[in-house]
Amino acid sequence: MSRGIANAFGLLISGLSLLSLSDQAVGAESGMVTLTDGTSMSNFDTVGNASWRIAERAIAADRGNGFLVTKQSYDDFKLRAEFYADEGTNSGVFIRCTDPERPSAQSCYEVNIFDSNPNRGNATGAIVNVAQVDRVPQTELKWNVIEIEAKGPQLNVSVNGERTASVRDNKHARGRIALQYASGVIYWRKVEIQPLTAEDIAAEAEPVLANCQAGFAIIFPGQPVARNIRYMMADGKDVPAQEFYVEKGGNRYSVVSIDLPTGPYS
Repeated sequence: MSRGIANAFGLLISGLSLLSLSDQAVGAESGMVTLTDGTSMSNFDTVGNASWRIAERAIAADRGNGFLVTKQSYDDFKLRAEFYADEGTNSGVFIRCTDPERPSAQSCYEVNIFDSNPNRGNATGAIVNVAQVDRVPQTELKWNVIEIEAKGPQLNVSVNGERTASVRDNKHARGRIALQYASGVIYWRKVEIQPLTAEDIAAEAEPVLANCQAGFAIIFPGQPVARNIRYMMADGKDVPAQEFYVEKGGNRYSVVSIDLPTGPYS
């Protein structure tokens, strides 16, 4: 007797959509430490002569050239920052800076915010000279969210929930973080960071559930639980099935695999 497996595609697509939304909500998870809420620069040292000031509950600069550099060094972390960029703004987030007195693309990883950069591969969302951006997100004249993950050699950048860079590189293992002002007008507010331990990174590894018989593989935000269920087909037939699911952050991510003992493979 032949056996076939049919996937509940609606549930599968729903699960994938939720995974995408979960990626955008990383900054909302617990464990984030506020570096600034836009009303204080006390967690930063200033380098250079940029005109940093508090304006409209945000840290702003529109003249000079320089950085706000964290007083603490970080190795592995998640960073989330909200920023507003004017037309022609050249700014960025420099991470793991080994020379905090002279942040640069040589002594740090430079995550760029520069929509109009003539070097399009190094425009907004790129890690300068390390990971180019294929499609430049448009961030001028609105508030945006930039998220950066540094996990050992793995570096990930997302802008407004869209992954712009993902690369493995070993040049810089630890250092300070610097917010840049180079030109235009930049506002920073609600800058948060979550230092990560080796245990955190291991716990956040995205397990892949592969079902070779059914022909699908799913990346879950955690280790999925499997349970046997019954599934009602469109014709009213009740058939055995398996549900694979993860519950995280108030959301449920699930895939259902339907067992059709005498049906065709699909």
